[in-house]
Amino acid sequence: MPGNSGDTYSERLICEPDSDIARTMMDHHLAMADRPYALHLMGVGAHVYADTFAHYGFSGISSDYNRVRQDSFEYGENSASILDYVTGKWEAFQGELADVSALGHGGMHTYPDRPFLKWRFDYELPSRPPNPMRDNTVTYERYCRTVHGYFTRFAEARPDLADAGAAKEFGLMQDVVKAALAHEGPKHERAQQWRTAMRDGSFGFREDIPPYVGTDWLVEKDVALNNRSSAEMLSSNIFHFYQAASLHRQYVLRELLPQNGLLVA
Repeated sequence: MPGNSGDTYSERLICEPDSDIARTMMDHHLAMADRPYALHLMGVGAHVYADTFAHYGFSGISSDYNRVRQDSFEYGENSASILDYVTGKWEAFQGELADVSALGHGGMHTYPDRPFLKWRFDYELPSRPPNPMRDNTVTYERYCRTVHGYFTRFAEARPDLADAGAAKEFGLMQDVVKAALAHEGPKHERAQQWRTAMRDGSFGFREDIPPYVGTDWLVEKDVALNNRSSAEMLSSNIFHFYQAASLHRQYVLRELLPQNGLLVA
């Protein structure tokens, strides 16, 4: 979500971590905890909120403010093997930069989204100041702490969706969270860190997180549409997700951003 700093339209759209606008969005979604799609809306909001911590310094539009110097990347205290893996992915991606280097963080591939990475870069525009070293683990841990607070408030508003007495203070799970974030490896290994922690009760309760299915859920959607009655579809997770995503988009684009002097088509 954009922040409030900057003078030009493009500058004002630059994302800031944990911005006032992002917090307003989360409060809005929490206020709808009584809706049948409330859980799905919190999931949508949590994803967008997470991106404020990952994608800060960039905007979601195509802008020269997003362009970075391709010779400016430096890396911190990560292992040589993971840096070889990450930079190899980067080199394979560079041939596609012509179309996306000004769009969001396209000029940096997946660097902002790798929670273990320590890195820095410089923008192309001289008006944008040099970047200090980014420690994604520290930034992501801050997100986990703040979103834990939102989830705690949601559980209080919807006790029917929570395990009574199972919640832990964030400080009691902080080490487990940090270890999962700092784990160096491809995404399937990193996902397993969270699945293991959830299964062994590190977060206060035990649950098996199903593997990520990617776009397979779209097949499930088509099957459901062909085989379920309207009444069944109205109570399905698929329909609730579409409700939540639609409401979120409408609220952000037509209410939240205009309230902050921003109009996005």
